[in-house]
Amino acid sequence: MTGAASPLHYAVIFLTGAGTLALELLSSRVLTPYFGVSLYIWSSILSITLAFLAIGYFAGGWLAGRIDAVRCHAAFYVAPAISCLAIVIACLAYPWLFPWLASLDLVFGCIAAATILLAVPLVVLSAMNPLLISFRPAAKGDAGAGTVFFVSTLGSVAGVVATAFLLIPNMTNFRGLLLVALCLAAMPIAGLVPPSLERHNPVLLAASAIGLLAAGALFALAPAYLDKTRVVAAGGLQFTLRAEYSSMFGNLKIVDMADRRDTSRSLTLFLTDGLVQNKLAPDGTSHSEYTYALQALAAGYAPGARTALVLGLGAGIVPRDLAASGMAVDAVEINPDMLEAVRAFVTPDPPWTTHIGDARTFLGQCRRRYDLVVIDLFHGDGTPDYLLSADFFAAVRACMNPDGVAVMNAFASERASANYRHILATLRAVFGAVVDFHRPGTEAEPNLNAYLVASAAPRAPGPVRLDGVPGELRPGLVAVLDSIGTTTDAGDARPVTDEYNIFSILNLADQMAYRRLIVPQLPPQMLVN
Repeated sequence: MTGAASPLHYAVIFLTGAGTLALELLSSRVLTPYFGVSLYIWSSILSITLAFLAIGYFAGGWLAGRIDAVRCHAAFYVAPAISCLAIVIACLAYPWLFPWLASLDLVFGCIAAATILLAVPLVVLSAMNPLLISFRPAAKGDAGAGTVFFVSTLGSVAGVVATAFLLIPNMTNFRGLLLVALCLAAMPIAGLVPPSLERHNPVLLAASAIGLLAAGALFALAPAYLDKTRVVAAGGLQFTLRAEYSSMFGNLKIVDMADRRDTSRSLTLFLTDGLVQNKLAPDGTSHSEYTYALQALAAGYAPGARTALVLGLGAGIVPRDLAASGMAVDAVEINPDMLEAVRAFVTPDPPWTTHIGDARTFLGQCRRRYDLVVIDLFHGDGTPDYLLSADFFAAVRACMNPDGVAVMNAFASERASANYRHILATLRAVFGAVVDFHRPGTEAEPNLNAYLVASAAPRAPGPVRLDGVPGELRPGLVAVLDSIGTTTDAGDARPVTDEYNIFSILNLADQMAYRRLIVPQLPPQMLVN
């Protein structure tokens, strides 16, 4: 067994290849609530991951040339258990450490956080490949290197598929990491088979047992360790987790937030990967300005609308209230868990029709025309760039009646910003007439929501009623409606198309500013997923 690579070796390298990619995919999702998913963040994660893999390949080759065959085999089998223990230690630390790292700097914090999660596991697991190559005596060709990397890469493919379609939809990312750790901890047992490793059996057994015990205990006790089973106090507020949904579209939490001195003053938050999608009062009414702004603009610019398409369900407030005004409403939502949460916490029998799927795919198959289209599409830290291009807006217009109106909730810190000017230029190129609303924020409380109304021809707004708007939201909503910008200049900004879509770069500053603003407002227990 020490003179060549056996099927057992290849089985182990296949499984560790699967574990490596599972760790990378899960870690990227673990990092999202703290650091976001902007281009800088993804670049940081990918760069640091590739660096750890390169270090591991080099370290494995270096080690293989300096120890004998028996110890090389023992190192090969004990490596997964070392990775397991590193994952367990990282899981113990990151829920409490990552909010602090995010408060320092998002890019630096993300690199440090990725190092905590991935450095040891990736270096150790990737070192197994050159160790396995060294088991084969030098021969023609690549001495087995091609076969080793072929099997490892196949394992990586299996790991991605299993993680995306099995782990992520069925458990939290915290427990997903620990499940991968449990699988890795079991692998040293395979080293008990070769007779030549008999004297290393106690080490292999101990490594496996310690890893299984540590990962298993933390997996079982995860809710208690993360304080998800109790009321969490932070500042003058208290938070209670009511439900949590894990899917490939993000981690959704339903959280009650109440004043500690008067718990009757409470709101229910819909949190997706740490970002607040909506706030609901105990009676089910919205406590988010953007829902009232979208409805007010729809009422003012499309008063006769009878059919509406809402792209982005959120907590279901906008389609619910549009349906209550007498419209026939279709809503498109990519995350089926969002619809489940809406049914459980907002309305058990939605008065609209929900279509589960990607908004752009739905538009490409649109079979009817709408008087009103509400665009409220957010994922990660903002609107995905493929849902901001001229091609996307052309698909929106194709689903509208000739005199229809589109109302959009956009993402920009100020009117003069490059991303906002490009959105204006893109909408005008497709629709012709665009009216925009953006009330100024302050340095302490920046306003990142902008609202745009697009139509084929200019329209004069009708009267808007503010009945039902909570008193504390009225001043902000009035300021939004007063901030009308019919002549906002797009400057030298040009329409953005699918062929050359630069919104992922244009939106970077606002995305990171938004994430920095949100993270300190929530306790660590409500961020960890």
